[in-house]
Amino acid sequence: MTILDDNFDKISKLPQIGKKLFKSDKDFWFDAKITNNWDVYAIGYKEAADSLIISILENPYPYKKNTLIYPIVFLYRHYIELRLKEIIYEYNKLKNDNEKIKPTNKLSELWEKCKNIYQLLCPNINEKLNTHKLYKLWEKCKNICKSLCPNINEEVLKASENYINQINNYNPQAFRYPVDTKGKSLLKDIQHINLKNLSERIDEIYNVLEQISIAISIEIQNKSIT
Repeated sequence: MTILDDNFDKISKLPQIGKKLFKSDKDFWFDAKITNNWDVYAIGYKEAADSLIISILENPYPYKKNTLIYPIVFLYRHYIELRLKEIIYEYNKLKNDNEKIKPTNKLSELWEKCKNIYQLLCPNINEKLNTHKLYKLWEKCKNICKSLCPNINEEVLKASENYINQINNYNPQAFRYPVDTKGKSLLKDIQHINLKNLSERIDEIYNVLEQISIAISIEIQNKSIT
């Protein structure tokens, strides 16, 4: 008997022949519903990252912080990518544009399209707000004949673009693998990431992207009932 055999003998849970990974079960409370909804996908990645952040803030052990940082950043990045693509997809649907989303994960390209969409929906984008809350999108959208004018100032878009570009500066694989295909480090220019700061900044870009998405959804609903 080898050391590996001996170790396996001490483990109670091991793969079993005939068992399925993806299936429904009698204990339906733990059944997750699978869908092809863009919104569900995006929110899922955001909330997964948030849950990891919360678990670390409650127990900030070095080992936990230093291992979970990679899935956290990946999940946040993927949330942004999904939401940007969803905004483009839904806007195309609103305008009866059948153009397909190009298969790209470059956040800068996706943001450029979303920013243009936002400016079309909100012609008074240069007017200043007394608040940074974007929930006024809900109040100002009355029907499909009206444009949404949340009166957001240009600095919000510039700041959002800056956040996205900061993430985009890193290879999409950087928080999935320690090295690239040539064996070179993907994160050699950064040593520390403050998780509390990261979470707060992501929440800010989240507020912008979600309100754009909501605005387009309301326009689509209004169009369907006219």
